[in-house]
Amino acid sequence: MVQASIRSFQSALLGMVLSKFTVKAREAVLSVPVEAFCDEYRSVRVAIEFLVDHETPVTQDTVAAYFRDMGHHELADWLVAELPLQEDDGNLLAFAKKLADYHECQRSVQAMKNVLANLNTATDCADVLLRLQKVASTIGRVTQGRQAPLRIGTVMEGLLEDAERLAASGQVEGYVTGCAGIDEAFGRLKGGDLVVIAARPGMGKTELALKINKHIAQSVGCASLIVSLEMSHQQIGERLLSDTSQLPVDVFDNPDLLSLESIMDKLRRSAEEYQDLPIYLQEVTNATHVDVCSSVRQFAEEVSNLGLLTIDHVGLHKTIGTSRVEAVGDMTRAYKMLARELGIPVLLLCQLNRNLEMRDDKRPMLSDLRESGAIEQDADRIVFIYRDSVYDDKSGWGSVAELINGKRRRGEAQSSYLDFKAGHFCDVPPGFTPPIAQIQAASASQRSFKTMRGLRTYDY
Repeated sequence: MVQASIRSFQSALLGMVLSKFTVKAREAVLSVPVEAFCDEYRSVRVAIEFLVDHETPVTQDTVAAYFRDMGHHELADWLVAELPLQEDDGNLLAFAKKLADYHECQRSVQAMKNVLANLNTATDCADVLLRLQKVASTIGRVTQGRQAPLRIGTVMEGLLEDAERLAASGQVEGYVTGCAGIDEAFGRLKGGDLVVIAARPGMGKTELALKINKHIAQSVGCASLIVSLEMSHQQIGERLLSDTSQLPVDVFDNPDLLSLESIMDKLRRSAEEYQDLPIYLQEVTNATHVDVCSSVRQFAEEVSNLGLLTIDHVGLHKTIGTSRVEAVGDMTRAYKMLARELGIPVLLLCQLNRNLEMRDDKRPMLSDLRESGAIEQDADRIVFIYRDSVYDDKSGWGSVAELINGKRRRGEAQSSYLDFKAGHFCDVPPGFTPPIAQIQAASASQRSFKTMRGLRTYDY
């Protein structure tokens, strides 16, 4: 990042802060160390902190008055003439984070240079390792997204501001897809959330994730990135195109169907819908989660409006020199941290343990997750896909799929339903009644299975 870019970030951040000094603005500017600012901008940052400490309103006029009181009339003149005020365009916290991160990176680089310059004075190997560990500790603070502690009163003020803004605008944070069954299961997908979609092979977890990506790209307009360790670009494209065309998934393997002009017309019209959609596909093989995170960060810098990330799937990541349980723990923590760092929801697809197929009741539960401890701990939401017809072609559920909430940090965990036809998910027919309710009315026998919230009972 060149010095000119840093100065532009500093100017924009301070311009927003002095335009309207809200709780959010105070949190943003004070989260950036004084040392991260340069020249006149550093003086403005010092003045703001002084005014806050002395409970004085923070505006362009009060900062200019502070400079004049200190005898720095040239700074006061510069502030009024050269630092333009501007409204917060939604980038206030992002600018503050960029400045703080850049400052930490510079500190880490300097620490590395200092240690490397002094390695020749080390007395033995242990001394060399100790010095290198100090560098790693410094760099670790950057990669872990260290933030200064916040007073609880400041947090509460921010929450009240958010509540008032929500009451005035009626706009709730997060994305909805517009598909009733999906929205009931997932709620609003919010920035920083790690959402796990888990199922046995063939249940439709990739299909469901693609549908979510398509709906959000259409309704919100933000970029979405699908990182696939399982399917090629072409395979993903085939699924999306056949879904939009309302054709079977295997249409591209059927030359007889493709020879029909009516089918090709459907495909052409559907393909046009995707021309301007900001959905990006990345095909990855033999990659670790570190490789994926690095690639995603680079992509986020390039597109600037990344709003959703999908990883398909956990089990195909390459692991090096560690047990599978530890590797999955590292993956889920890394993707959770990435979601928070980028401020976007991350969909993480996961395959369930085959042991569930040995039970009479094959509805998934948390213990069916492979290496479930880490996934269960790090995920904000876990949604299982279950289709009874996979195991019983005479099932009363027919083509309906059940989306089971295994974990949901916000809101009530409950099941929702989607129809699954020709390999694609769609809303269930109006008036659909889950067969469970029908069977409850006819029988008093019960069987139970465990979920995160204890025993969840269905009557059969």
